[in-house]
Amino acid sequence: MKIDIHAHIIPEIDDGALNMKQADEMLQVSAQDDVGTIILTPHYSKDLQKIIVEKAKQLEQLAEKHGIKLLSGCEYDYSQVINQDELITLGDNKFVLIDLYSVAAHRQQAFERVIKNLKGTGYRFILAHPERSFGRKNRKDLQTLRDAGMFFQLSAACLLGEHGSNEQRNAHFLLRHGFGHYVATDVHYYRIQPKLLSRCEEMITEKYGEKTAQILFYENPERLLRGEPPMDIRPRRNIIVHMCSMFGIWI
Repeated sequence: MKIDIHAHIIPEIDDGALNMKQADEMLQVSAQDDVGTIILTPHYSKDLQKIIVEKAKQLEQLAEKHGIKLLSGCEYDYSQVINQDELITLGDNKFVLIDLYSVAAHRQQAFERVIKNLKGTGYRFILAHPERSFGRKNRKDLQTLRDAGMFFQLSAACLLGEHGSNEQRNAHFLLRHGFGHYVATDVHYYRIQPKLLSRCEEMITEKYGEKTAQILFYENPERLLRGEPPMDIRPRRNIIVHMCSMFGIWI
């Protein structure tokens, strides 16, 4: 069974499900995609933990009906993790999901703060959907983040090209060069899609090999739930990509 580490299913809390009916439909689609565990990751807000407790029992009843186990978590904007001693983690361990999508206007300041947190806390940070804000021209920034201890979560829909060709190119670029540790749905009701992870797993297997797919969709999410760091991935590459990498050319 698959583990989805990034999903916006809790209703009436962010831009995910609007109500329990929509949440139930999202859980049904996840079950049909062979997902057995979902980490709920609503966008962080001040009273988030209280809200999660209030809605968790209703949602757990729905999830149980579909054979899905729910775990708590959230998605932070980078500015929300600065100078916080206690953070909401994924599945009650030391992994924290953060988004750097908003850093374009003040990237350097954001990087300095994020890297300080990466090195100065006991938390392990996972960057959500980096393909939306990083590409070839940002390879130095990506390397800096990885060297500081950042892990990377790619979105299945982006890898499949369902959010546009630019994000698809970025996602495959990141994966080819080792900036991919997990694949998740980042599901919202308004873009719910059947068999999203299964279709992406099939594509990854065909393009990069069964071992890469196994690590992305099974091994690394399971390691996360055990509190262990993910395995690094260097998928098989065709001869053109391999030769270019030997000369320091990123394609």
